[in-house]
Amino acid sequence: MTNLQKNYKYFNFPLCFLQTIDNEGLNKICGWAIMNYSKTIKYEMTEVARQTVYSYYRRWDMLNYKLKDKFNAMVEDGRLEPDEDYNGFAGDTFVPESGEIEAILKEFKEDPEFKKSCIEFYKHLQVKKILNITGGSIENNYNDFETLNSFLHEFEHTYGSDAWTSVKTSYLFDARDGKLPIDLFRLVCAVKSVIGKRNFNKTYKNVILRRMFGAKKPDLMQPEDKENYEFLSRRRQWNNLIDKAEQRNLLTFIPANRGYFVSIKYNNEKLRDEVIKRTKISRRKMKIIQYPKKIKANEISKN
Repeated sequence: MTNLQKNYKYFNFPLCFLQTIDNEGLNKICGWAIMNYSKTIKYEMTEVARQTVYSYYRRWDMLNYKLKDKFNAMVEDGRLEPDEDYNGFAGDTFVPESGEIEAILKEFKEDPEFKKSCIEFYKHLQVKKILNITGGSIENNYNDFETLNSFLHEFEHTYGSDAWTSVKTSYLFDARDGKLPIDLFRLVCAVKSVIGKRNFNKTYKNVILRRMFGAKKPDLMQPEDKENYEFLSRRRQWNNLIDKAEQRNLLTFIPANRGYFVSIKYNNEKLRDEVIKRTKISRRKMKIIQYPKKIKANEISKN
């Protein structure tokens, strides 16, 4: 699965899915997010029928075997009469015969399973269009959804409702393809889960580290992740991770006493200004919070 137009397209998914991460796991998250998004897509049956006819002519390879068998049966017994001369196209515009649409709508009434499959296929295509994604089949996405949904249900049955996160589709594809280090991908997911719908928020190092491994609480950490967790918690490794994230403009961190103000939307200057507005702290004191050793040393030298 590839990404065509990367900006401002997002995958939303539960934080616990970060416990399943590897290349295959990232593809599963993509498939789950697509199918979950598809549940929100509204539709009209005439448009579904039109898309069904279009898919018969021009997206045959994307259809599952069930739909292909259905179409073949309809053509064989005369319920669908395709026009091979023009295939429903007038120039670049798809204009199917009204009889073809009517035939599909009639079949929807007589075959609820066919109707359901066509609706799912239509909604799946709409999501991929919205997210500018090409490649990947509805069967694979559906299987990914079922696999992760089983994991999610078991997880939430045991631990309660999970937090969610949201990342640009490009970040997931880049992480899968080795263009974005997986720890940076985890970091963005963790920070976004803390920020939620806000533009920034205050949090703490241990909270972010836990969430990087899909654990919103300490007791949800998986044993196999603890070694990497401990490694990244070291000051040098942690600071390097933050520096790399900021260098790539993935997010912004501002130290605040024992915690951090974090944002994915704001750069450093904008985040600093917004923190000052929220906390009513002076700009000078904000600098002291960010750079305590340097500021204090200067003050001592002046005295």
